[in-house]
Amino acid sequence: MATAGGIAVAIWSDRLTRRREAQKGIEARRRDFRAYLQMWKREIDTLHFVGAGFERWESTFFNAFPLFEGQTELIRCDFGGEKRVEFERLVATITDFGRKTQTYNHDELIKALDALIAFLAIG
Repeated sequence: MATAGGIAVAIWSDRLTRRREAQKGIEARRRDFRAYLQMWKREIDTLHFVGAGFERWESTFFNAFPLFEGQTELIRCDFGGEKRVEFERLVATITDFGRKTQTYNHDELIKALDALIAFLAIG
């Protein structure tokens, strides 16, 4: 009888450990993706000295866009239900700029990135 109890405790403990490790993995992926987005946003928002003034380069966004799509796929499955719908909506806003279905607007892109970063911070 004691052996059966020990086995049950071991199974229960294993399940809790697996669940805890899965949650830690989700948190780590979200943290990494959020850090990536913040770095990408800083690059996009950087003013470059050109001739007699400064300008932002759209190419900074477009060159890194495929990486954004790949990074998005790494965490897409971490969301379910309403959070998944909201995640998809926020990603689609940025994706529209990358696929040029929406005219490039720097300020709107920065707002979209900020919204996605804030969503990830809330979890």
